[in-house]
Amino acid sequence: MSAPESLHLIIGEEELLVERAVRAALEAARKADANADLTRVQVTDLTPPELAELVSPSLFAEGRVIVLQNAQDIGKEIAEAVLSYAKHPRTGSRSSSCTRAVVVARRPRTCRDN
Repeated sequence: MSAPESLHLIIGEEELLVERAVRAALEAARKADANADLTRVQVTDLTPPELAELVSPSLFAEGRVIVLQNAQDIGKEIAEAVLSYAKHPRTGSRSSSCTRAVVVARRPRTCRDN
């Protein structure tokens, strides 16, 4: 069985559909690791070192799903940290113990938003 993707991007304003997509990512992670944990974080409350800690492999080799809420409000530093993670996801000692990030945005920003 292959491991789920390490990064998911969910864009939408309909909370029910967004939550279904988050649950689908969690279920995919739990197929690889039944003990995969779900953590939700507001991107505006997050610093690059905190993100690095969240996506680092667990000492107990448990998988994780980190949901980054309100990504439309993401700052430059966190955006760069997320992109760095997307390019080089960190895995634990087992392929099933990797961390998956789920980035959730209500809608993408446009030039008209400024």
